Amino acid sequence: MTPTRGSDQAAALAAALQAAAVEHRGSEAKFRRSAERALEESAAALGIEVESIVERSLASGRADAVFNRLVVEWEPPGKLASHIAHPGNKEAVQQLQRYLRDLAEEERREVDRLVGVACDGLFMIFARYRVGRWIVDEPVPVDALSSDKLLESLLATQSGRALTAVNLLADFGPDRPLTRGLARALLDQLEAALGHEPDGLTARMYRQWETFFVVATGVVGAAEELKPDARDRLAAIFGLPQSDLDPARALFALQTYFAIVTKLIALLALSLFVEGVELRVDELKDLDDESLLEDLEELQQGEPFRAKNLANALEPDVFGWYLADWSEPVRHGVRELLTRLAVYDPKTRAERQQIVRGAVDRAAGRIWGLRVAEIEAMRVFFSELRKRDLSPP
Repeated sequence: MTPTRGSDQAAALAAALQAAAVEHRGSEAKFRRSAERALEESAAALGIEVESIVERSLASGRADAVFNRLVVEWEPPGKLASHIAHPGNKEAVQQLQRYLRDLAEEERREVDRLVGVACDGLFMIFARYRVGRWIVDEPVPVDALSSDKLLESLLATQSGRALTAVNLLADFGPDRPLTRGLARALLDQLEAALGHEPDGLTARMYRQWETFFVVATGVVGAAEELKPDARDRLAAIFGLPQSDLDPARALFALQTYFAIVTKLIALLALSLFVEGVELRVDELKDLDDESLLEDLEELQQGEPFRAKNLANALEPDVFGWYLADWSEPVRHGVRELLTRLAVYDPKTRAERQQIVRGAVDRAAGRIWGLRVAEIEAMRVFFSELRKRDLSPP
C-alpha cells in the first residue's frame, strides 16, 4: 500500500500513537485518550468528519471507539506482537470480532459492511468479515503506511450511516447546529410572510394549523398555555429570549422542520421497499435551486410514494408552506439537511416496518426534548405519524 494524499497526516498520526504508547505504557486509559485525540485531529486535518462514540456499550462489552462503520479497539501498549498467533493478538482479535457482530446486530447491518482495527500504539491488526469468513490481516507496525490505512478506513466508513433512532437523534436533535439553524430560518421566514402577506398562502396554512392545534388539544392561545420549562426549551432551540419569541409560531416552525426531516427520511427508506425510485436524497442535494424546489414540491404532495402504490404513506399537509417563497437561509439549511441524510445507508438490514416505524417513531418521540406530555400538540402529530404504515400493500 502506498501513502495517499494524507501521507503527512498519516506520518504525524503514527508518531503520535508511538509517543502515546511510550508515555502511557502502564496506563491503558491514558493511552486510549491520547490515541483517540490523535486520530480525531488527523482526521479533521484531512477534512474527514468524525463522530465517535467512545466506550460504546454493546452486548458483549464496551467497544473503545465506534466511528460509524469502523470499530477501533485500543489495547494496552505492548499487548500486541508481530506474529498473529501471539496470545495478546488472539484475544484482541476475538474481542474485535465480538464487537463487530454486536454492532451489526444492534444497527441491523450486514457484518461485512463493518471494519475493525486493534492498536496498541506499536502494532495494528485489521479485521473484517467477507464472503462468510473472517479476514484478519497480519499485525503491522504502527508507521506511516499502517496509519494511512487507518485513515483511509475511517474515510471509507463515513458513508453508509445506519438508519437508526440513535443516529437520527444524534444528527437532528435539538442541540445540533443544523436543527437550530434551519428551525430559526423557518421561523424568520414565517414571521416575514405573516407580516408582509397576512392573507397569503403561508398565513392561511398557519391559521389552519392553529385550528387543528385547538381542536386536537383543547388549548386556546398556545403561547400562554405552554409550561415555563417548555417555553424555555423552545427559546433555547431558536436562540431567542422568551420575551422575543411567540411560542405558537415557534412551535409551528419547529414542527415544519420535523416534517421536512421525516419526509426525507421516509424517501430515503423507500428504497428499502421498492426499486426504481426516481426521487433520491443523494441526488437532491446536487440539484440547482429550481429543480430542487420542484422535487421537494413533489415530495410534499407524496408523488414518489403514489408512484409506487403507497398512496397513504405521505399526504399533503400544512407544513409545505415554506416552499411557497423559501428564503436563502431556509434553502441553505435544507441543502445541509440533504447532505447529512445522504450519508445514511437505506440498505441497512432491517425489518421494513422496524426501520420507519421504529427508528423514525422513536426519534419523533424524543428528538426535541420538549416534553411531549406538556406540549400535547406534539403528541397528536407524532400519533398521526405512527398511524402511517409505509409497508407495501
